Amino acid sequence: MRESENNLVAEIEKNGFAHLASVLDENSIVNLSQECKKILYSEFIQNEDAYSQFPDTQKFYRNNITKKTAYNTLNRNVIGVSPTVDSIIEKVLTNKDVKETLVAFCGQDYKILTCAIRQASSLSTFVGLHQDAPYQFSIAVFLNDISERSATTVFYNETHKIPFKFDSKFEAFDTKIFNKKLTPAIGKKGDIVFFMNKVLHGMKTGENNSDDSAVILMCFHPCGYPYPPWRLPIQSSYSEKFISSLGPELSRLFRYDESDYSVNNGEIILKLKSQNEHKIIDQYVDLKVKSLSDIILVGYWYVTYLFFFTLRVIRKLFRINKKWLILFKNLKRT
Repeated sequence: MRESENNLVAEIEKNGFAHLASVLDENSIVNLSQECKKILYSEFIQNEDAYSQFPDTQKFYRNNITKKTAYNTLNRNVIGVSPTVDSIIEKVLTNKDVKETLVAFCGQDYKILTCAIRQASSLSTFVGLHQDAPYQFSIAVFLNDISERSATTVFYNETHKIPFKFDSKFEAFDTKIFNKKLTPAIGKKGDIVFFMNKVLHGMKTGENNSDDSAVILMCFHPCGYPYPPWRLPIQSSYSEKFISSLGPELSRLFRYDESDYSVNNGEIILKLKSQNEHKIIDQYVDLKVKSLSDIILVGYWYVTYLFFFTLRVIRKLFRINKKWLILFKNLKRT
């Protein structure tokens, strides 16, 4: 393991996230950004019978349409739409620093869950702080320069080390409440941010009147954990076959092989192929309270959550009461 990669892994372990300057040449960065922007505003027809029959799930990798989310962001599955984008993402995923970091956290046989464009703007609303599955690991590739004033992902340092299940407990609250404790994901076009999905994270609102904050988000699953595989399109938009049109690494990450999976209590598990394999992510999945400092930290977050939850209830009751007062006054006038 090289010193630069070792430092990167150490930083992710310490903070829960880390930044890496672009691993791509300038031409690839420009092409990736331009092609992804085109994809966001393009559509093509894709029928249900255009997907593989296996695995027998309702989880379709739909890459033919862009979706607008409840947070006023645009999301689009990106693989299999443009040969240019697919080949550049292959370059990213096979870069030595990127690959070694993914292997360090996820082991050798990880799969991909998400590979999608997310575009936020000045109109996007906040995504409150939350944790995803504690065994997930993600990277974000910037498609344009992103500053502290942009609508971007924010991280609460070192919260992946706390034996407290944050889940979505703070997701309803504006990230502004925690501003002084948060680190925004910022950098230049082509830069990469790595993060453990267990670290508390969300998305802040933009402070610019006009903003374009776009990234490719990729989420990875290590072996030994629940993983519902995709039903993939049979064809890409540019080739007769989806999987064979991809490079070796993307093909490995997306390909479905029934022998790679087991079913436990109705849940599909990505098989653990080597019991002796060391994966950093395993250390943080199920943390236990072991010391007085752990007890204090857990207690602090319980009290913080109860405080914000109480304020939210009071605010809601106040709004309901105000609504009824207005209604009562209007009735009285009539």
